[in-house]
Amino acid sequence: YGTLILHADGSYTYQLNNNNTDVNALKDNQSLQDVFSYTITDGDGDKSTATITITINGHTDGAPNVVITDHNGS
Repeated sequence: YGTLILHADGSYTYQLNNNNTDVNALKDNQSLQDVFSYTITDGDGDKSTATITITINGHTDGAPNVVITDHNGS
């Protein structure tokens, strides 16, 4: 439903695709989830896996709002 960009400093950006038909069809009290799992590796080769869940809440008379939940992995 959108694009997640992970930055080298650990931050991320999510860009909602308002042209997606499922996103565009959302009404009040409806939602969709966009789930991303990723693995990062540091300079020593240590790895960490995490999941980010984006909840897209519908709004009949306007653009949907986006709620981001970051689930840190170990």
